[in-house]
Amino acid sequence: MGRTLRAMILLLTMPLLLGSCGLLAKHLGKKAKPDKDAGTKDVSIGIIELVNPEQGFVLVRTDMKLNLQPGSKLETRPITGFRSVLTVSPEQKLNFLSADITSGFPQKGEAVVMPHQAGATATTATPPPLPPSAPSVPASNLPPPIH
Repeated sequence: MGRTLRAMILLLTMPLLLGSCGLLAKHLGKKAKPDKDAGTKDVSIGIIELVNPEQGFVLVRTDMKLNLQPGSKLETRPITGFRSVLTVSPEQKLNFLSADITSGFPQKGEAVVMPHQAGATATTATPPPLPPSAPSVPASNLPPPIH
């Protein structure tokens, strides 16, 4: 009876012991490796919201306000079909920017990226403006605290 009980306890605790060894090795042994392709990836700009083929431009909605230099080259990433090449125009407002169609036939909903060749210097993200703060009141003009 004692031998069988020891065998059952050993069999039941074995997965716990082996699992914890793996978790310790995972957290203590590995260090984060730098991404080798970090500088060669395309930078996501946004999604095409409007296409005006008659006037040759698109309106791109971005996730955040981007300060892109006019003349920067962008590309679309359609699910099917050919890529289109766009050129950033000076008109930018809030989270929207306009781009002239250089080549291709962009469609509404296509992803817009900045290719890695031009992505190193042309993109600067700016945080949204802060709301105006309330005017400060001198401490002497404050009423006494209520208890």
